[in-house]
Amino acid sequence: MILRGTRRLDSLFTKQCKPVTIDILNKLIGALRRGIFNPYLDTLMQVGLTTEFWDFFRSDELFPDKFSLRLHVTNADVKYDINCIIIHLKSSKTDIERKEANIRLFRNESINCAVHALHCCTILCNSNYHDSPFFLLPNGQAFTRHAFIFNLRHVLLQLGYAASAYSGHSLRAGAATSAAAAGVPDHLIQTLGRWNSLSYLRYIRVSDTIILKDHNKILQISFLGILYLVCLLLYVYIFFLVGVKFSSCNKASCGV
Repeated sequence: MILRGTRRLDSLFTKQCKPVTIDILNKLIGALRRGIFNPYLDTLMQVGLTTEFWDFFRSDELFPDKFSLRLHVTNADVKYDINCIIIHLKSSKTDIERKEANIRLFRNESINCAVHALHCCTILCNSNYHDSPFFLLPNGQAFTRHAFIFNLRHVLLQLGYAASAYSGHSLRAGAATSAAAAGVPDHLIQTLGRWNSLSYLRYIRVSDTIILKDHNKILQISFLGILYLVCLLLYVYIFFLVGVKFSSCNKASCGV
């Protein structure tokens, strides 16, 4: 019963938070590059935002409030390649059987490239301890989910957004929403987010703009339908007139 209640609360919370879509993500990264906190924390936030977004991570998968070497991401769990970075995820909410997973982040040429941000963060962090948390604060403490959300809301507030409407689910919801808007098939969204059920659907938000576009499409279809009907009736009428005229001509010819 407690588990069911928790799931209901989680579902309600997920529905209420606003998504950080690709457009908002770009604004966040732009603001952090210009400077919000300090060079180290600005870079760390860029890593958190882009990594969460592109690989549909939950905040607590990357930034747990209580770090565990057995469950969470350490330096040893992050492998670098030329075009991608592989993050070994040891524990996940959907990984009930603890099969673990290797999550790949691929390089892109945009402002929100997670691979670029991770490389920059590695240079700044310069930690040689394989068992230490990958996401570290300058004081050597693990970067927590609470701190990440607090900083996220601070940057959103600077950009003029209602910061309290966003949560730790906002990046994951934004990734699903952006993917759906881009036409990514549902089964791929489910795979990218590592969802084992149709629960991924509740992460996809439909904005007022999309609803308005759909309404206009319906109106357009309705208008085209009426236009088609008018053209059809006009065609029948013209065909009838031509038939009548042709019949009259035939009668006149017979009379002659």
